[in-house]
Amino acid sequence: MRNGSLFWGAVLILLGVLMLLGAMEYFWPVTLILVGGWILAGAYFRTSAKSESVSVALNGAREVALKLNHGAGRLKVTGGASAGKALEGECTEGIRVDSQRSGERLAVRVGADTGMLSFLGNSRGLNWNLRLSNEVPFTLELETGANQSLVDLCDVGVTRLNVQTGVSATEITLPARGHVTAEAHVGAADLKLRVPPGVAGRIRSQSGLAEIDVDRARFPYLNGVYESPDFGANPNRADITIEAGVGKVSIW
Repeated sequence: MRNGSLFWGAVLILLGVLMLLGAMEYFWPVTLILVGGWILAGAYFRTSAKSESVSVALNGAREVALKLNHGAGRLKVTGGASAGKALEGECTEGIRVDSQRSGERLAVRVGADTGMLSFLGNSRGLNWNLRLSNEVPFTLELETGANQSLVDLCDVGVTRLNVQTGVSATEITLPARGHVTAEAHVGAADLKLRVPPGVAGRIRSQSGLAEIDVDRARFPYLNGVYESPDFGANPNRADITIEAGVGKVSIW
């Protein structure tokens, strides 16, 4: 994170200097130099990031469609939200939460405030700690950038999971009960996917230069698919599709 701040701070200062040397108007060059200096100073003289509480009520919804858009920093997602809450948690300042109820379905989107002030204030990166409801089923869409994610869905009723991640380290534990369809689109990332004991799995993968490491004792390989012997009969099962560019994907 500090290296990123140094890079962008230096880029902005350099652009400002070049514009000054080109005899352009002074306002934007000076602005760029000041902003770059602010970011560089933040890389060396960091203060404790302020935290704020977030909470979204179920309001009688019977299912939740949740999209988490997290950039650089740390993300932790577990179950255990308070009764009547779709989600709750603690996050660094600058988080934006939108929700909309349609019939029995509650759509929730959580992302970072993309305003300039938020950008300047979050040089430390985003730090989110979120808890999801154990009361209703979820569809979960997770988009991450250069971050570290720890997502434990063991006790959460997720029926569909979609993960899109770039340069990141991501560890996900799938639900221990029910049928979940999981898709992961991985760039240059390290993805660890844990299938809880007693849950059957079927795994399809497409990869470029990525290493795909699957526990073949649990999921034997046959005709291009890794699949538990009891996949068709087990009510608790995970149907997993992996598309990976480079990096490593581990499934056990």
